[in-house]
Amino acid sequence: MKYAYASEQDLYPVRLCFEVLIRNHKDGSGLKMVETILNEFPQDTPLSNLVKMVVDSIKIKDFLMFKTFLNTYKPELMRDGQFPEYLDRIAKYYFNDTIKQANPMQ
Repeated sequence: MKYAYASEQDLYPVRLCFEVLIRNHKDGSGLKMVETILNEFPQDTPLSNLVKMVVDSIKIKDFLMFKTFLNTYKPELMRDGQFPEYLDRIAKYYFNDTIKQANPMQ
């Protein structure tokens, strides 16, 4: 990436991976597309490793492992305010569950 802060260069490809998983969840092509995107990463970063583990947990359909990865990488996920929303939608589409806690006020 030519025009980005060095500390943010991993955010854009990861956001793309999450978008691809969300938009292509019905036909299952998202997993293959994300693996292709990950092969083009210039270097491994904590977020790229998280995406790989998210893909693995989707493949084996293990929601508990998915949540464990998200808790482990929470500081990295907080770098972008959209990531929790993306991951909640991924949880909904692939695991039929949610990572958000229920709001007791509703």
